[in-house]
Amino acid sequence: WRFYRDLNGQIWASAPKLHKYDSLSKRFIPVRYTNTTEDIYTFGITGDKHGQLFTKADVIGNSGIAMFDTRTDQIHQFFPKLDDPYSLKDGGLNLNLFIDRSGILWTNYMASSGSGSTVTLYNPNKVIRHYVDYLPIRNRTNDLVIPSIHVDDSTNVWIGTQTSALIKYNPIKIIIIAEAF
Repeated sequence: WRFYRDLNGQIWASAPKLHKYDSLSKRFIPVRYTNTTEDIYTFGITGDKHGQLFTKADVIGNSGIAMFDTRTDQIHQFFPKLDDPYSLKDGGLNLNLFIDRSGILWTNYMASSGSGSTVTLYNPNKVIRHYVDYLPIRNRTNDLVIPSIHVDDSTNVWIGTQTSALIKYNPIKIIIIAEAF
C-alpha cells in the first residue's frame, strides 16, 4: 500500500486500486469513478495543489499514469503511444511519482529488461518530456538504473542511481551535475 494525504487532510491509498479513507467507518473504501467502469490498478500515489491525484496505472496490460480529479471523481489515463515521441515511455515499470512546487510531475520508468531508465516530466500544459539514460556520467556502464527521484525546495531534481552516480538536475538553469561513485 502507498498512502497520500491531500491538502484537505483526506487520506488516499493505492493498492491495488485507489481507495479513500472513511473516518466514520475507519476503513479504506474503493473509489468509484464517474467516467469509467474499467478496473484500473494503481501503484504509488501523489497529489497536486488543485486536488488531483496521480498514480501509476495498469489497465489490461497497458501501463501509464492516471490522474484522478477528487472534485469530480473522474479519472484520466495517459498511456504510451508508439507514434508519439512526447507520450509516456512504453514497456517500463514506473517507480516513483513526485510533484514539485511549480506543479510538474516527475516520474521514472525502468525498462522491462531492467537495463536503463528514463526520467520523465509531465506539466499541467500536457507536455511530456523525457530525459533518457545517456546523462553525462564518468565511469559508468550503459545500464543506468534510476530507483529514486526527489525534487527539493529549490526545484533541483535529485536522481539516485543504483550503481553509478547521484545526479542533480536544475530544470530552470538547465544544469546537470553528476558525481560517479
